[in-house]
Amino acid sequence: MAFEVNVFPLFPSTIYTVRLNNSFNKEIDRFNNTAYDVNVSGVLISKEKRILDKIPKVKKGLLDQFKSIVKDNIKCKNDFIISTSWITKTEKGSYIQSHSHKNSFYSGIYYYNEYDAQSGMVEFETPLWNHSDFYLYPKEFNLLNMTSFKLKPQSNLLVFFPSYLQHQVSKHDDNKSRYSLSFNIIPIGKYGKDDSFYNTSWVNG
Repeated sequence: MAFEVNVFPLFPSTIYTVRLNNSFNKEIDRFNNTAYDVNVSGVLISKEKRILDKIPKVKKGLLDQFKSIVKDNIKCKNDFIISTSWITKTEKGSYIQSHSHKNSFYSGIYYYNEYDAQSGMVEFETPLWNHSDFYLYPKEFNLLNMTSFKLKPQSNLLVFFPSYLQHQVSKHDDNKSRYSLSFNIIPIGKYGKDDSFYNTSWVNG
């Protein structure tokens, strides 16, 4: 006897990708030689954590892409700003350890350089891992059962993801440096409801 099966993919941690033209790339490229700090896994992170403030046209363009996604998909009316932004430079043999971005709603990565098959991939991890006591290994992975999701860096690829998602970058095996622009996004103005209501204007009050 056949039964109708309904699938409700509830409470997703949604990642969005957008392919842009390269109109921003030259403006970002000039920061490749900025001053860097070295993190624990040998990756170079720009000392400047508000890079996009120096290129307001790029900042507005990236934020406009996010606002369009919010309007069409998340369906909230809030306004947003980019808080922090920085350049990451990964040399051959380096990788980025698993981490998430605190004090942020969504985060973004823009790949503005050239990449090949040896470039380190960004991998997102399920936030539900610790909520189950069983590990059943599927014979085939799909969006409903996977525990991680990988994206290859591609020129002009813009990625948005919830900031709470743990993510890492696999070992970079290319001789060419792997550059990316990362940034965090926060809501401004009025948001929340009832006793969880907040207005960012209160900070100045």
